[in-house]
Amino acid sequence: MKFRLGVKGMIIAALYVALTVTPPLNAISYGPIQVRISDALLMLAAIEYFGLEAVLGVTIGCAIANIASMYGPPDIVVGSIANLIASLLIYVISRKFKGILARVLSAIAASLIIAVLIGYTILHIIAGIPGPLMLIASVLVGEIIAVVILGTMLSIVIERRLRLRM
Repeated sequence: MKFRLGVKGMIIAALYVALTVTPPLNAISYGPIQVRISDALLMLAAIEYFGLEAVLGVTIGCAIANIASMYGPPDIVVGSIANLIASLLIYVISRKFKGILARVLSAIAASLIIAVLIGYTILHIIAGIPGPLMLIASVLVGEIIAVVILGTMLSIVIERRLRLRM
């Protein structure tokens, strides 16, 4: 696997930051109840045109966006690792399996990874908010909206447009 951040990766990182920190989206991007719309960009890793650049873009974008997080450096590190693992999983699954079912299942798996890492590690362990299962469930709902629904639709539309152009 060749990891390199080119123009596509930098654009994805910039979009991720903008969709996370720009009002009014910043109000729903952090905390126990969140729908981080920018996480829809994780599904770009399923598109061959973006691939590993999308993985690096959403990882770097998350690190930059989480500078604005109230949870500080742990959120920068754990959030970025969550995005790295989740988007890499999407990338690997999309290379091995094709079709809408594989895309949706990869999005669900990515959402679960993020929900556990953010809900448990950041919100419960670091922030000390009680009820780890409820925190994981809360983050999972937001991730299903962002990654499974919006991200899957976004990736399908972009992939179709790219096919028409090539």
